[in-house]
Amino acid sequence: MKKFSILMITASTLLSGCYLERDINYVRPEQPLVKIKTIHQAIDYNSKSRIKLTRDEVSNFKDKIAQAQKMQDVRIRIVSPSTIGIKGDLKTQSRINYIIGLCTKLGIQKSSIQIIDKLNWPKEHIKWRSDMLVIEFEWYDREVNCPAWDQVMDGRVAPEGEENFGCTTKSNLAKMVADPKDLLEGKKLENPDAQHSIMSVGRYHTDKIKAVKIEKLKDGSAN
Repeated sequence: MKKFSILMITASTLLSGCYLERDINYVRPEQPLVKIKTIHQAIDYNSKSRIKLTRDEVSNFKDKIAQAQKMQDVRIRIVSPSTIGIKGDLKTQSRINYIIGLCTKLGIQKSSIQIIDKLNWPKEHIKWRSDMLVIEFEWYDREVNCPAWDQVMDGRVAPEGEENFGCTTKSNLAKMVADPKDLLEGKKLENPDAQHSIMSVGRYHTDKIKAVKIEKLKDGSAN
């Protein structure tokens, strides 16, 4: 009877333990998932009569728009040297309208374009002139949040790769291919880090070959 009582107490303790939740500390990454990035283009007209941008200025403008549009939530700020120039100078207003027209042609909504004066845009490295405008391009760069390898599988957090999906992109897919030549034969990467990825794969294979050779040497010396 005594043995039976001990067995029942042990069984009840084990069963109650099945319903106890473990104290799990799951820490999310401290780094923000969204980063605000900005670039700017200074337009020095060097002429009181010029309204439009030069061919090189337009080309530079389009490149910056394309860079920002790869992400989402693009914002454009057109910065004038003074508030008076924005409100009362017809020439400045014509220049601003021209830039707004370029923005809308390239797919930027007017609601995403803001016109401000330099007092509300304190950039110390800009040397302002009276006959000048600055265009600032701002976008929200959403960083890929890959799940951590030490993430706990406890039912209260999503399994690996499910909570923050999006890690298998072209940029890191290059690191997983079996042969670096696959990246060059009809599978050109679109991202700017393609060459870096190819080199990474090459270094990976080189390191693996070295490791195998060292292992073989160790096995040979052991025999």
